[in-house]
Parts: sequence; C-alpha cells; structure tokens
Amino acid sequence: MNNRSHSRHTINIKALLHSHDSKTSPTECSLVDLSAGGARVVSNKKLDRDSIISLQIGTFGIFSIEVIWMNNAGIGLKFNETAEVMAEVVMAVAVYG
Repeated sequence: MNNRSHSRHTINIKALLHSHDSKTSPTECSLVDLSAGGARVVSNKKLDRDSIISLQIGTFGIFSIEVIWMNNAGIGLKFNETAEVMAEVVMAVAVYG
C-alpha cells in the first residue's frame, strides 16, 4: 500500500546535491523520481539520515531537502519547500524536462 501524499513521477535527469559546507563541491546525482513532497536520487555520495542539504534540479532551482533514507535503490529525500511550490516544479520538469 502506498501512503504517499503526492503522486510520484518516474524521470531520469541529472541533478546536483549541495551540502551546506562551502568547502564541498556539489555532487552529481540522477534524479529518478519526483513528487511535490520529495524525490529519490541515485548517487555515490554518502549522506547522514535527517541531514538538511539542497538539491539543484537543472535550471528549475535549488531546493532545501531532508535525507529520509538511503539504501541500494538510492536516497529518499523530503522537500522542505511547500507542496504548492514543488507541485509547480514537478509540472515544469514534466513539461520541459
């Protein structure tokens, strides 16, 4: 059973993970699914659960995220932006990818 509040959309676009440490360069990742509430990315970067970082989705913007889980399938992220803001981003990515 799926308990998610927002529909997930399967995609495959490049994105960047930004830590809040100014000495660390952004890390490339693949954004593999996206919803107004969160995303899943695939990356070699190891992140701490509950850490707050940023996800840059192409030219659509840089968004504050929380790391919810990590496993072999990727990294589960929760957006700290409002669902309304992220719903617009999801639509833009779907249309303009």
